[in-house]
Amino acid sequence: MKPTFSYTYLPSIDDLVARIEADSRAFAVVAISGFGGAGKSTLASALGGRLGAPVVSIDEFGTPGALLRSDNWSGFDRPRL
Repeated sequence: MKPTFSYTYLPSIDDLVARIEADSRAFAVVAISGFGGAGKSTLASALGGRLGAPVVSIDEFGTPGALLRSDNWSGFDRPRL
């Protein structure tokens, strides 16, 4: 499925759920990124609720201060991640 996102078109939650549910794979991992305050957690909660899927934050895998630098992944629990 080719993504059709652009700055002028933002899919609705219904569109995103339909795209994920239409995928023929047994499961999907959906990653959401963006700037602080952009609504990542809100979107993840909405998608997780609609799909009946768990929402896991990267914060749950890091040690204190691990997220201060995006280029340093040494503070993350790699086996669990």
